[in-house]
Amino acid sequence: MIKHLALAAALLASGCKMTGGGVRPAAPKGFAAEVDPDDGDQGVVYRALSPDGVAFRVRVVDQEPKAKLTFWRDSVKQQLLEQGYKLKSSTSVKASGKTGYQLDFLAPLQDADFRFVVAMFERGDEIVLVEAAGDQKTFQKVQKQVKDAIASLKLN
Repeated sequence: MIKHLALAAALLASGCKMTGGGVRPAAPKGFAAEVDPDDGDQGVVYRALSPDGVAFRVRVVDQEPKAKLTFWRDSVKQQLLEQGYKLKSSTSVKASGKTGYQLDFLAPLQDADFRFVVAMFERGDEIVLVEAAGDQKTFQKVQKQVKDAIASLKLN
């Protein structure tokens, strides 16, 4: 699971300088927040884990080069599709009154499907990324909590 989160991080990190700060997330209900979520240069400002192993994290990255959010959405989508992920859905989402995008993917992983959801919001010259990942069956149990956590994200 962490391997898949690292893949997504690498996808979004290409061309981006990592930063932190200013975003106020809350753990999805039933998740435990990590005390020190610092992942060095990956821009992680928050990380939590469900008892069943679904990971949730929030990162803030500087846009380099500066591009519209649709560019980043399409880039992430294309790269994950090329890696063998199957797009389950692509939707608009809102947090703090701002509209962003959410991509929901499935990928075969040994004898189960792996679910990876990434939501992204523009905040000035930064992009705020919310990532959640885990086994598909386990993820379904906490899907509403993840959705609610994304919607309650404070981007100011």
